[in-house]
Amino acid sequence: MKKVFRTFVAIALVGTIAGVNSCTKTCDLGYEGDDCKTEVRTKYLGAFNGTESCTTGNSTIAVNITSVASDVTKVNFNNLYGAAFNNTGTVQADGDITIANQTFGTGQISGSATVDAGKVKVTYTVTAGGASDACTWTQN
Repeated sequence: MKKVFRTFVAIALVGTIAGVNSCTKTCDLGYEGDDCKTEVRTKYLGAFNGTESCTTGNSTIAVNITSVASDVTKVNFNNLYGAAFNNTGTVQADGDITIANQTFGTGQISGSATVDAGKVKVTYTVTAGGASDACTWTQN
């Protein structure tokens, strides 16, 4: 009986250790990394030249992406669509950024941003005067 009990205890102990070692740390929204101190938005920040491809045509434009000081999950996009407007995006749990529908000059803009192979890619739609233009801007 003692052998059976010892075997059971040994198996339970090994299972517990394996279970503890397989746990992963979940970081607060807006943070990532082994120590959960790296801001997710960091990989998006900078002044970039890129190629914009829209249904109305293509162009090369510079886009500046900066942090919003009051919220670790927010970034500011400046110059999307070649317009000098500022628009806010929100970091999601998966690391992508959502640009919720918001004012864009006399129209509206909405979209999303991702980082693919180390390059920022912003997909958005601008709507004004009853017409819309779907665009993708990709960092060069």
